[in-house]
Order: sequence, then structure tokens, then C-alpha cells
Amino acid sequence: PEVIRIALLLDISGSMDGEPLEQAKAAIAHFLQHSEKDVAFVPFHHVAYDLSDTLTSTAQILGLLPQIRAGGGTAVYDAVMVGNQALASLSNGSGRPAADVEAIVALTDGQDGDSYWGLQDVVDALRQSQTPVYTIGLGGADSLALQDLASMTGGQAHFTSNPDELQRIYEDIESDLSSFYELTYRSETLEALPGGDSMQTAQVLLRMPQLDLTAQYPPLPESEVDAALADVSSTASFPWGMGILATALLAAGLLVTWAVVRPR
Repeated sequence: PEVIRIALLLDISGSMDGEPLEQAKAAIAHFLQHSEKDVAFVPFHHVAYDLSDTLTSTAQILGLLPQIRAGGGTAVYDAVMVGNQALASLSNGSGRPAADVEAIVALTDGQDGDSYWGLQDVVDALRQSQTPVYTIGLGGADSLALQDLASMTGGQAHFTSNPDELQRIYEDIESDLSSFYELTYRSETLEALPGGDSMQTAQVLLRMPQLDLTAQYPPLPESEVDAALADVSSTASFPWGMGILATALLAAGLLVTWAVVRPR
């Protein structure tokens, strides 16, 4: 992808004081310097701060990182909601290129005790915007909540008790975000279905190195389509051989109504 747009969320609550925060800032600095990204930086404790209007370049974020100090409570869900809104603002802003990939990357070491929003509120908003969340749980973070937040939005959850591993985790996330491919597949197969247009478009999303294939078709009215075809997006998981077979079926112009993504 040419443009990767990320909301980068950093927990600066009191429990992050000392080595955890210093290692987190170093890992984020490496993450920002490694490749070009369009970033909305959202530090948070019991309040989440969208700094995307103030910090408009990677250099400005890098300049702020050494000045950040820990303190306060933890509002993870509010921070994710603010990050999602920040991405929307960046996408709609003038002078910004369209993003090929958008995601939220959230690091926290705590239990959410200060958010106004709940998990389901956040997940609903993220599904509407189709934004995956990559969570990084450090130390005593709420692993169940972070796993749910990631899996329910199509992201991934990472956990470690060692701050020294944060740089590697950010590198893994960057590798995943850099491996998105979007292909457009056009087929006349749906022409035969009631209400079908002569041409329909399927969007295929591949993630490497693990093969993930997402096929999406414009839905037809349920009243005119068999129930088996009403849901045009579903998920499954299978090894490489089946992935090749699925790709061949798509190339043949068959209507495939399932997708391959990471297990959720």
C-alpha cells in the first residue's frame, strides 16, 4: 500500500511510569521512523487527546515523545473512539491522499476504569468505519478486553510482560499493515441472478505472509436471492492449498460468498 494511515494510541497513565513508558516511546519512535505513515497521535490516561491537528508530521510527533510524562487513570475505549474519529478527520481533510490502509494501534498496560464508552459502542463504530484495531497489552493489561477489541474489529492482539519486546511487536504490526493488497475482480456471473447487473465487482484483500483472502460482492435484495446468497460476506480459515483453490474459483467467475481471514 502506498498510504498507510494510523491512529497511534499510547497509554500514559500512572502505571506506565518509568521503564514501560520509556521503552514504549522508543518503540514508537522506531515504528514512526521505519517507513512513511500518515499518523494521528493519541496519548491517553483518563482522558484521550487527539493531537492530529497540532502534530501534522512524524517529526513533530518524534519531538513530543521525550516530553511525555505518565500520570492519571486509564480510558482505553475512549482513546480508541477518539482514534477512530481522528482517522475520519484525516481522511476527510483537504490535502490528504486517500489511504490504502487504515488502522488503530493501541498500547496499554492497564484495566479500563475511566471510559465513557463501552466495548460494544467502540466495536460498533469501528465496524461501521471498517477500521481494525491492533492492541498491545503490556504487563497487567486486560488481556480479555484487548483480545475482544482486536478480534471483533479484524485486528490482532499482542501481549508481553517485557517492555523490551515492544519494538518487535510494533515491527510485526508494521509488517502486517504493509502486506495489504486490494484486487478488483469483475464477473458477469451475477447477471443471471434476479436483480443482478451485467457486471459485479468483488474486492479481494490479501495479507502476507499469512494468506488472508477477503471477497466482497454487492448484496442483492434478499427477497430475490436464495438465503444462501443473501449473506455475501462470511469467514473461514484454511491452509495454502485451499487458498489457491479459492483464488482459482474466483478467477473462473464463480460466486464465492465466503472469505479467508485470520480466525476471529
